[in-house]
Amino acid sequence: MKIAFVVENFPVLSQTFIVDQIAGLIDLGLDVEIFAESPGDVNLNQLRFNAKVHYAGDIPKGKLYRLKRAVSLIFRSVFKSPLKVSGSLLAIFKENCGAPLRQLCWIDRFYGKGFDVVFCHFGPTGSSAVLLKRFGLKARLVTVFHGYDLSRYLLKHGNGVYDKLFRYGDMFLPISEFWKRKLIEIGCDETKILVHHMGIDVDKFQFKEKSLSADEPVKLLTVGRLTEKKGQEYAIKALSKIAENGTSFQYTIAGEGPQREYLKALVSRMGLQDKVDFTGAVSRDQAIELYDQSHIFILTSITAEDGDQEGIPVVLMEAQACGLPVISTFHTGIPELVKDGQSGFLVPEKNIDQLAEKLDSLISSALQWAELGSAGKDIVHKDFNNEQLSEKLVRILNSLYEKNN
Repeated sequence: MKIAFVVENFPVLSQTFIVDQIAGLIDLGLDVEIFAESPGDVNLNQLRFNAKVHYAGDIPKGKLYRLKRAVSLIFRSVFKSPLKVSGSLLAIFKENCGAPLRQLCWIDRFYGKGFDVVFCHFGPTGSSAVLLKRFGLKARLVTVFHGYDLSRYLLKHGNGVYDKLFRYGDMFLPISEFWKRKLIEIGCDETKILVHHMGIDVDKFQFKEKSLSADEPVKLLTVGRLTEKKGQEYAIKALSKIAENGTSFQYTIAGEGPQREYLKALVSRMGLQDKVDFTGAVSRDQAIELYDQSHIFILTSITAEDGDQEGIPVVLMEAQACGLPVISTFHTGIPELVKDGQSGFLVPEKNIDQLAEKLDSLISSALQWAELGSAGKDIVHKDFNNEQLSEKLVRILNSLYEKNN
């Protein structure tokens, strides 16, 4: 089977789940090519697999050069398929199809490659790929929905923004039951929807029972971009309450983002400078070291002011695979991964008092850590194991392809 993966940027440090999914399919023998708008923040040479990666390419700046490029693409496309191209050109120029020249470039790159499946990550990417279907591409169009594309993006563009995608798309793979319900709510045909989790390569994460040595401070950890929806500020505020009781802890916040200075100022205002460390962005290997050195993992995700919401954060999978008990929130699909009272504890978003109470209780119950950590590891290995998910995805795609042939 030949698959075109279509993503916004590639590869991206904060989207290792996409890299892992592609690697899993390549390992199973599928022929994969990757199409992205622009390069990400990770060097392609750092990937463990080889695949063709195509970028949209630079669009000429001068009007004359853009016109010449467009005319060239149009004539080349019309020569290949006059009837199909005519309809597509009308769609490009009359409908809301983004920058016309960029759309022509994508059509030119895809034409004649004979893909069986065009596999898009994130709803807006799937919407852009609809034009390929209307151009006459016979491949099945599959779109994965993650989080922002069904939260912030909908608030900005309206619930009808995916109407064409729902009409022309063949299958939709929300990463949680939570987002499946949202897709149905905004008009997606339920028969086209199948929940498919993203996962991790569990072999990369070594399980370790967590315990506390005498006179050792409890080591708390958060890994994630420093953005509003990650909710680090609520963890800091809750820990300031715990610090007043004299509890000994050290909190490491790993990640980079626009809230860095705000969070550092908050730490100073709370008098926690000696208890909170900011490491900046970390690689996966560095994150694994932090998981190994820590006792408890915290990720207090919230709905941001602009409506942005999480999917199921991969760092929660990684932390639980390493044996860390987890404190998180009742936010979108997180309860599908972190089982409240079984592998950790969940609290309502932004509820600092309950968060402080649960943190204080867990910090004081070191004998409970091993049991919680073991339960978390079992959940990840059972439901978020990338090897098993890749095999399942191949079965899904084969079934879709055969059904429509």
